[in-house]
Amino acid sequence: MRNTRLLVIDDDEELHQLIDFCLGNTVDVIHHAFCGAQGVEFAVELKPDVILLAVNLEGMDGFEVCNKIKATKSGRHTPVIFLTRFTNPEHIAKGLNFGGYDCVKKPFEPVELKARIEAALRTQRLFQMLQRQATIDALTGLGNQAYFLESLNKAVSRYLNEALSFSVLLLGIDDLAEINSKHGYGVGDEMLMEVASLVSSQFLYTADTVARYQKGSFAVIYRTPVGLKPEKLAQQLIDNITSTVIMTYQKPLRVIATAGLLNLGLPVAPLVPQTIIGMIGSVYCLARDDGPGSLHVATYPEEKQSEAA
Repeated sequence: MRNTRLLVIDDDEELHQLIDFCLGNTVDVIHHAFCGAQGVEFAVELKPDVILLAVNLEGMDGFEVCNKIKATKSGRHTPVIFLTRFTNPEHIAKGLNFGGYDCVKKPFEPVELKARIEAALRTQRLFQMLQRQATIDALTGLGNQAYFLESLNKAVSRYLNEALSFSVLLLGIDDLAEINSKHGYGVGDEMLMEVASLVSSQFLYTADTVARYQKGSFAVIYRTPVGLKPEKLAQQLIDNITSTVIMTYQKPLRVIATAGLLNLGLPVAPLVPQTIIGMIGSVYCLARDDGPGSLHVATYPEEKQSEAA
């Protein structure tokens, strides 16, 4: 688990020192910002778990600072606790309406501030846990389709901005629906878990993302080490899967997987994730047309296609 981090935004240096003293044992790291603009910048860059924000700031007040933080992707769900000298209901309501999580009166009681920070941390940990669960496949423990799509967005951004080429592999277990119907979902689930383990092991050091894409398929975003062709890693994986046997009460059952591989060469703009999804889907369909256990390879943007033996 990463260290818990608090960001304090206040133009009073003595208050920063007091908070260091009061909360030194409550959070692992305390970051300090001394104006609203710096606070917004630190909130985006440092991604704190909780923000302690003074309402009365010179220039940009705390409400505006909170509004700007909540407008960013990284700060949208970060709890913001306002420090304020005003305790009338209208003032507190305004802070909550601007996205605040809680309010603490200045000057504060250390025991109260500590309790409110701890409560905000518990809320944030719960939210982060739910976020992780929302992107994890319960059966295999891999990322799910939502996780893959988010990762693909990041990979495309790096591809266009930094010319970092990558490959996308879409691999499916052949006849999984028939296996579930004939041998039971327990056998099918065992097969999925075994294949998930093989995929993770094969791309342990090269993959940015390994995910269960749909019911019987897996998707991998990876970069190949210098001197090694992307299709070699993919073919090794198919061979490893083919040598896997699942025991059933009737007979041993060999696992067969088919895969499509899309290698992205030099960047060509515009390129959006949806285009890649469409292309890798087409390549996977060509692999299925080639027959069980096949690997079909395509390269973008050259649009050259080949079959791996």
